Amino acid sequence: MSLPIPAAHHSLSPAVNDYPKSSAPEKFTVMGLAPAMTVRARGVSYAVNGQTGNYIYTVGSIEAVFPSLSVEKEFFQCMDEADLGKGITREELFKVFSAKSESGSFENIHIARQMIWVFKAKGQSIYILLPDTDETLEDFIDSLALPPDELSGRAVIGIQLTVTGELPEGDLSLPIVACMQTFTINSKELIKSVRNTLINLKLAPPSGNEATKLLFTPMMKLAQSSGQTDSKRAVNFAIVRCPDIYSAIWRMLKGGFGAGAKDPAGFSLNDVQAKPSSIQGNGKSYDVIFSFQGNSTNRAMKLYCRVDVNGMFPFLLNEMERYFGDV
Repeated sequence: MSLPIPAAHHSLSPAVNDYPKSSAPEKFTVMGLAPAMTVRARGVSYAVNGQTGNYIYTVGSIEAVFPSLSVEKEFFQCMDEADLGKGITREELFKVFSAKSESGSFENIHIARQMIWVFKAKGQSIYILLPDTDETLEDFIDSLALPPDELSGRAVIGIQLTVTGELPEGDLSLPIVACMQTFTINSKELIKSVRNTLINLKLAPPSGNEATKLLFTPMMKLAQSSGQTDSKRAVNFAIVRCPDIYSAIWRMLKGGFGAGAKDPAGFSLNDVQAKPSSIQGNGKSYDVIFSFQGNSTNRAMKLYCRVDVNGMFPFLLNEMERYFGDV
């Protein structure tokens, strides 16, 4: 595997089971991550675009990639002797980076700071992530303890950086995101919340397997996107931060929502989209609309929640309710 990044016609070495015994020469230098949020790669610099504020809100996995042979060799120096013949796996990366001294500090944070942290969604490399602080970097390290699968998604919130220089001719790059927050999406806690909500409504809740298969997995797949438009940010926020949408969807699957349209065979979820709200306050809000169709009546029905996306961190304006068009 190689990743096209802004360095003069070189690729990075991956940290995976078939990791090669040696890497290419020095290729990438990271400087001033926390204070200036600026990366320099052979004279090419990147900085936050203060005018557009291109916010990112997405879900996927985080992987660590070695930027140079020297960093790789330094990593080997920190491995346990018994592990040297096993190659560098995701588990080994976590073991080395999470090792702590007697004082409780991370022993090998100096290596973690030099790694290239790559965000992936649906198996594709989407962004290079820059942690805004060492605390965020420690969150990156924690993410290595989780398998990169659909039920252990990592939410990433940040700002996409813009190029302020010229890349070498023929060179490509992944977009660079200054990451301000990342957290693990806890599927068990989410499913527990959905079940409790339905029980309080005196409705039969889904089993854990039903909730995973019919609710959580489809929504998590939907949230794995670039997350760089207001509409995508609104959808992704609703999926990872608003458990009430799952209880509402479950009620629709089982026959209907509230006093609205009913279907004895339940409804199927056909589409999820977001569009600007017809009424805007001081912020910038989007309606996240869930479109259903009756399985026996063929009747269409829509539910929605409203999300403010004006700032880096979206927030909910109203819970799920019937959607009748302009509201």
